[in-house]
Amino acid sequence: MLAPGTVWIAPGNWHMTVAREANTTLLRLSGDPPENSCRPAADPLFVSVALAFGAQALGVVLTGIGRDGAEGLKRIHDAGGVGIAQDKETATIYGMPGAALQAGGARHVLPVTRIAATIIGELTRLSRP
Repeated sequence: MLAPGTVWIAPGNWHMTVAREANTTLLRLSGDPPENSCRPAADPLFVSVALAFGAQALGVVLTGIGRDGAEGLKRIHDAGGVGIAQDKETATIYGMPGAALQAGGARHVLPVTRIAATIIGELTRLSRP
């Protein structure tokens, strides 16, 4: 069960997703086939976050090789949520954040030093009634 103030990191070789059931949000692990050549992958998580939280969802794509996270961040965006991608100048490898921007999922494209403050600002905004 997910709870405020708790951070979960997907264990190696397991996809992580969330699901809402009644008044509870559950964390699920899956051995489903790799996506974007990896497991865990960001896309299954982001897609599940978009479905579970809609306009209150937020996703971040940082430096990395490939396209993982691009489709999921677009799904968060399409659900009315917020997507953040690291900018080209501060990314070691711009593959993943560049793909997220190209897919249309990033509302913000930021240097890594500004991402945490933007997350806090967006979460504050999203939590207002």
